[in-house]
Amino acid sequence: MGGVKTCILLLLLTLVVITPMTTANIGEFDAVWQKRAEEAQKDALEAYEPNPELVTQEFNNEVNTMSLVREAADKEKAKPKGR
Repeated sequence: MGGVKTCILLLLLTLVVITPMTTANIGEFDAVWQKRAEEAQKDALEAYEPNPELVTQEFNNEVNTMSLVREAADKEKAKPKGR
């Protein structure tokens, strides 16, 4: 029975120690983090593109361009040297 009482006491002690940590007002940031959050929000709004089709098209164009560049480089490597 002594082991059970010790285990229960240890569990209660752990709960007493951990409970205040859950209400540590983590949401209240200092001035540096508030400024960083505001800058991040501003940057996100500036980078936002409301037209997803345009974003997809630009991405596809970049991929196609890079594919062509790589294909040309591969052809250049495949050429026999010295001719």
